[in-house]
Amino acid sequence: MSNTLGLAGVIGAMIFGAGIMSPLASLTAEPLIDPSKLINQLSNRVFEVAVSAARTQAEIEYDSITFNETLSTVSINDLVIEPLPHQGMSGCSLSIGHIAFSSSTLGHVSKDTVEFGLDDLRLAPTCLPFEARGMLAMAGVSTMVVPSAKVEISYDYPSGGATLSVHGELADALGFTLHLSFPYFSIIDGYTPLHARLGEAELTVFNKGIWDSASIQLPAQFTQPGYAGDYVAEMVGSGMFYGQPDAQSQKFLGQISTAWEDFLQSPTQITLRSNITTADGILLDPDVLEDPAKLINYLSPNIYAGEIRRSQLMPAQDIKSIIYGNFSNYSDEMLMHVGEGFLTGKGYPRNEAIGLKILNYLAIQGANGISHTLAQHYLEKQNYTLAYEFALQDSATGSAQSVNILNVAEPYLDLSDVLAMQGDGMIDFNKAVAAVEPADYYRYAVASMNGKGMRKSYLAAYFWAILAQANGDRRTASIMTKIEALGTDKDLADTIDWNGQLAQAQADALMVWMDRN
Repeated sequence: MSNTLGLAGVIGAMIFGAGIMSPLASLTAEPLIDPSKLINQLSNRVFEVAVSAARTQAEIEYDSITFNETLSTVSINDLVIEPLPHQGMSGCSLSIGHIAFSSSTLGHVSKDTVEFGLDDLRLAPTCLPFEARGMLAMAGVSTMVVPSAKVEISYDYPSGGATLSVHGELADALGFTLHLSFPYFSIIDGYTPLHARLGEAELTVFNKGIWDSASIQLPAQFTQPGYAGDYVAEMVGSGMFYGQPDAQSQKFLGQISTAWEDFLQSPTQITLRSNITTADGILLDPDVLEDPAKLINYLSPNIYAGEIRRSQLMPAQDIKSIIYGNFSNYSDEMLMHVGEGFLTGKGYPRNEAIGLKILNYLAIQGANGISHTLAQHYLEKQNYTLAYEFALQDSATGSAQSVNILNVAEPYLDLSDVLAMQGDGMIDFNKAVAAVEPADYYRYAVASMNGKGMRKSYLAAYFWAILAQANGDRRTASIMTKIEALGTDKDLADTIDWNGQLAQAQADALMVWMDRN
């Protein structure tokens, strides 16, 4: 045990030495010196300190440390580690062709992404415990060769949400991908260090040769089609549950039986996927994690063999028809599913042109939620003009979910463009006279000012604020002051007669006030 920890400690020290520099890769300010050279030099110095400390435990060699400014990535190349004799790990050696660290921050969404990847890892069996060597031998693996592996972690500060993606491959044996999504994730000082709500979990294991080696050594109960599935399900059930499983657990065991039979017919991959229906996810407390039956009831997992569940497949002729623009033959829900699939690359080949074509059609038709989806997409692409336009459309439907997009995109736009896109807020003066109670004037002013539940429009906010103030509401004074101050922008005067528009709003408000009084 101590030997294994010794090697792990060496690797950990060196990972820390290089990884500590990766956040510098996201620097965007204009310094007096070349940032690429600075980061490259600092990365080398910090890593050299870590290597010097680790060399008390192992022989360590490497070719170079480099910083790729284009990819914002710090790399360690051709690393070789061999524990010193006093570690008692004779014959142990670890080589890694390439290790990469990167850290990026999307300022407009306050989201950090950290990536750690490696290529061409080779680990001698003598580095592993004896039991692990036996398992690898059964799988037909003599030397551990990992062609590639990667860990990606994203954290959204405003919501506390996080995602974790891990994938890797053991040459001639297996590959895997793991994806976890947390609507909320935090580290706390308590008996359980994590406070997290799980929203989605998916694990896929790929057969890269391990089944060919292992199947010939397994009893017929595991490999004989027709009854192997039930045997595997029964074995899993007896190991997980005490007594008779409940209905949800029995359903899961039935899926295991079917998935195993399908895998025997085509041994390519097996996927385990959660089906959590609550938007906030499930709280990962110890009681849930320690009780398999309770965990299955919360996760409602699906397990299946092959690339995709049959229920998710759409007929090819329908996909082609949608791609060619025959939208009227399909429901909004189906079009949204396909459009988002092409836009994100989830379930469909990523094709933004097709995805946007479908979603723009739905936006024109007035489908619920589409404008917000498009606004979010364009915000991520840093196309702030289109993000703002679609966020305005979403706010006009009475939605409040695009307020943040409006606030993020607006500082990147010229004030004249903002006011032009806002227009007059589509004020219905007849409604203003007949349908809106004076007690609601302030609420309308605030909603128009923020775009929360009404189309964002400073001109409309000004109109409603005038009426509210005339009705004795003192809360609108700051709103009116801010909007009137926009007219002092010298650049704005060249494109928009803002003071003239405010004067017209005053005249319109006066007419409404006179009609109501």
